[in-house]
Amino acid sequence: MRVFLFILAFVSLSFTSFAQRSYVDSIKRANRRELSYLCIKTNPNAILAGIILPYTSEYRLILETKTGKKQALQIGLSYLSKNLLMMYFENQSNTTNQNSTQAQSQPTWHVLGFRFQTSYRFYFSNDYLTKSSFYIAPQYSYGYCKVYESRFSLSTNFVEICYQNYNLLIGHQHYLSKRMCFDWFVGMGYKDNYMNEFYGGRRYPVANLNPIIFDTHLKISAGFNLGFFL
Repeated sequence: MRVFLFILAFVSLSFTSFAQRSYVDSIKRANRRELSYLCIKTNPNAILAGIILPYTSEYRLILETKTGKKQALQIGLSYLSKNLLMMYFENQSNTTNQNSTQAQSQPTWHVLGFRFQTSYRFYFSNDYLTKSSFYIAPQYSYGYCKVYESRFSLSTNFVEICYQNYNLLIGHQHYLSKRMCFDWFVGMGYKDNYMNEFYGGRRYPVANLNPIIFDTHLKISAGFNLGFFL
């Protein structure tokens, strides 16, 4: 009987100790995430419609990390290349011309560029790390690309396009699961866009190409990103 009671007490003590360790470990994990976290974000739609339309596809990578109570910093880098839809229609046109007896050689366009963006977020909810929350964020974005023909030298004959803007965004980060989130935003700001053509090493500003994009400074933003917490 004593042996049985001893075994029962030992098993009960083991389960209690295990439960306490599990609880302490969960608290430690929560505290570590409360102190700092890293969220990776992207938008697959940007591959079809990059920041500089209709020329670019954007391959976007954004990192978000906590900087203070209800505050976070986002930094993003994107690689800009030739728009996939533009590439598709160009290939279709070349195929049609190849089947024509009066076909003329069509120029092949190339696009090369990058985008940098950063924003500082102020979340409304104290427990935004575990629940969905609205936020406001000042944001800066700079996108630049060169468009050129393969028959010309990139260093002397190309078109440069720059999209630069300063925005104030309001958005909502919604948790799809413990590790995934859907982040949408809208906002307004100031933009400073320009397009220049370089031929023979000389610069020629391109004016009145698209007044809405290049001649006005009002910027209206709307978009979303998908995030994954590490």
